[in-house]
Amino acid sequence: MQHGAKDECGEALTMETLLNEETVVPTGSRRRKGWSKQTLYALAQELKPQPQYLIHEWTKACNEAHGSDVTVLVLPVAHPILNPIELMWSQLKKYVRQNNHDFDMTKIRRLVMEKIDTLGRDAWKAVYDHSRKYAVDQWVVDEQSLEEEEAAEEPPPEE
Repeated sequence: MQHGAKDECGEALTMETLLNEETVVPTGSRRRKGWSKQTLYALAQELKPQPQYLIHEWTKACNEAHGSDVTVLVLPVAHPILNPIELMWSQLKKYVRQNNHDFDMTKIRRLVMEKIDTLGRDAWKAVYDHSRKYAVDQWVVDEQSLEEEEAAEEPPPEE
């Protein structure tokens, strides 16, 4: 099993090479046990396990049990456009910022509650629709990019 990481001589590292105790390059000032920082980082990136979320296992079991087809998408944490709650927080903070003139915590609490009371089902639907439209647009762009990459990799047709 070979990885993109290379030793100081430019040779590709294998798991066998890494596990061999005799494979040690003389240490330098920025090296740990003979491997350069770049080599160790490249190797760590390749060998790190992919995250496994329990929600995917639960969803799969639920889909099998109920004959459904639910898919869970894991979003980046606090992504301002893909997570509707971030858009709602934005509206709330904007309202407080525009109406808070004396910086009193009691007034800030009152302003927050005022805005929350005005945000109803329509506001939540609007931010959800906005997030969904953005996500779908990004998926389309990703698919187009993949198709372009695949087309560029294909050899030209012979005549």
